[in-house]
Amino acid sequence: MRRETRLFDELDRFAGGGEITHALGLSFGYDGDIANERLWKPLVEKFGLRHPLVIADGVVDAGTALGVHVLRARRPGGVFHAKLFLAVRDGAVFAAIGSANLTRGGLGANLELLTPLVFAPDAERPPPRAVLEEVLAFVRRVAGDLRVAGDSAERVLAVVDQAMLVLDDLPEPRRSPDLRFFHSYEVPIWEQLRDLHGDDPVQRLLVVSPFLEADRPEADGADSLLRHTLGAGLPWAPRAKAPRLSLCTDAIDPNKPMPLPRLALEELAAAVEIRAQALSAEPRRLHGKLVAIFGKKRTTVLWGSPNFTPSALLRAAPDRGNTECALALSMAASSADAAGVLEEFDLGELFHVYRGPLPLALVPAPLPPLIFEVGEALYDPKTRVLVVCGEVWSPNVDRIRVLAVEPEGALALFEGVVRGTGTYAFEIREPPLEEEDPETGRRRLRTLALRIEALDSDGAVLDAREVRPNVRFEDALALRDNLLIETEAITADALLMPTATPEQRVAAVDAQIEAWKAARRGEQKGPTLHQASLDTFFRNVRLGLDKQVNGLTGQRGSRFALRRWSGDLRRSLTSACAGSIDGLRCAYLVARVAEHVERVLDMVPQWHGDPAPAYAAMEAEKLAAALESVSLEGGMQQELLDEVRVARESAVASLRRIAAGGQVAAPRGNDAEKPRRRARRST
Repeated sequence: MRRETRLFDELDRFAGGGEITHALGLSFGYDGDIANERLWKPLVEKFGLRHPLVIADGVVDAGTALGVHVLRARRPGGVFHAKLFLAVRDGAVFAAIGSANLTRGGLGANLELLTPLVFAPDAERPPPRAVLEEVLAFVRRVAGDLRVAGDSAERVLAVVDQAMLVLDDLPEPRRSPDLRFFHSYEVPIWEQLRDLHGDDPVQRLLVVSPFLEADRPEADGADSLLRHTLGAGLPWAPRAKAPRLSLCTDAIDPNKPMPLPRLALEELAAAVEIRAQALSAEPRRLHGKLVAIFGKKRTTVLWGSPNFTPSALLRAAPDRGNTECALALSMAASSADAAGVLEEFDLGELFHVYRGPLPLALVPAPLPPLIFEVGEALYDPKTRVLVVCGEVWSPNVDRIRVLAVEPEGALALFEGVVRGTGTYAFEIREPPLEEEDPETGRRRLRTLALRIEALDSDGAVLDAREVRPNVRFEDALALRDNLLIETEAITADALLMPTATPEQRVAAVDAQIEAWKAARRGEQKGPTLHQASLDTFFRNVRLGLDKQVNGLTGQRGSRFALRRWSGDLRRSLTSACAGSIDGLRCAYLVARVAEHVERVLDMVPQWHGDPAPAYAAMEAEKLAAALESVSLEGGMQQELLDEVRVARESAVASLRRIAAGGQVAAPRGNDAEKPRRRARRST
């Protein structure tokens, strides 16, 4: 446990100097400012990550960085306790599974267990494909349970879909360990662990857990994990020596109450050996969790998010259990005996046998029943619409009230009626959430906090949540320094720049912000121009699209490459549609992209014997809609506009044809080529 595994260091190795296209973190609890400083900001600035995503429960402080999308996964029974980090780059998927939350403790201050896995065709020690299959199925299930805006759920699923393209191209390793991914959505994790170990007689059990079952006499008899595991919960060998269970947990002070299951421990007596953390050897707070089953022939080890509690291991999520996930490994007993595991994880040094009196049991007070929750509040700066989504569990809730929290006090934005228990979603049009930034003159949010209240029929507040609004964006840099600057600072040609690294894109945006500040101070005459000159714009678009073709050719038009290609084009077209470039530049961009799209569509059959899966990967309908969305008005001759429209219509028709399951029609004669040639010559 003492060998350090730093999440960002592992992601750095995974990126290999390239870009990370997608990343998603699952966490119980979230510290937004810490996570942004140590994880998200360097991922955006160094590796080009465009849309960081977090799904969390517990204490969630979204922080001040609007370029991170934070979604809440609160449940009425049990808690969302999974800890998982997923990242995708060209042709590879990274999954980190363990006990670490995206908090100060999980990112360095605690003693954690974390396992990074890299799934790639050229991985040095590739894990089984089935592990990634199960991880992605789990994330898809999590996304289905979220009470958030549809666009936000789609972004979570986009990470899964991108990873699936990698999964489909992965070979099954010839030799791989018996490694499994477990979660608690359908079957309790303990039941899965027992099935993995089989009927091999158990001689000893080792547990590392900072949290243990509550010492409640009324529940212990029916739901004690200690009694279950030392009884019928495992196939114990008839002559297993005492102690059968070594329980490694927090440091023990007999004079201070702590949450130990004292009644069960006293009853089991010599069967359980308590090993307390030695703070002199390791002062960091224990947060890692591990269960090791030592049989006569097999050793089976489980580690991840589950504590040694009934809600984590004995109950599935639908039965008031927690939502948990873990890795499990089964191997020959000769490969890992009890002494070997103690040495491998430094447990003998970190945890010493405790023989003193047990402290008084600290029984946590039962939590009050949940009344309602806010899945997210999502603000779209383009449409100026705020969407508030969540779920109501108490029939006493009559209305939901939304307030903006400002230094002068709370400003009421909306009040809406709910129809009994169930999900809710409200649209608030043009709420007064924006203001002018005094340093740059650009748009920013007036507040980073919304108060959402559940009211009864008399208007009394039953419960309340304070949340930071998510902001809808296409690129994390669009919210640089929390300014809403997408259309001003990220132009369509910049998105197609063939040589700009993530660091250069960040530097360009930062330089633009500094120029705005200087102009605001009167240190610069006239407005700052963020658009390239026409010649430079034309060159950037040409070179950018040529680089796209070269990249696709080098990867033989892999489905992953085609999905990313489509996304890059859509982002450029969306930027143009949002007003980042003028009419002539729009026309040139549309003409070139239309020509480029048809060129790529014609190349797909050369790369794939069956082009249908490749066409599906490129999300043709979305690309067609993005191409159609760019307005072509004014600033040029009508004949030129007509020719650009013809080129666009041809590309859109081809995209719609393959979106409907057809093939790209081959051009027929010279007439079919004329619109494309005219568009090239005119632009």
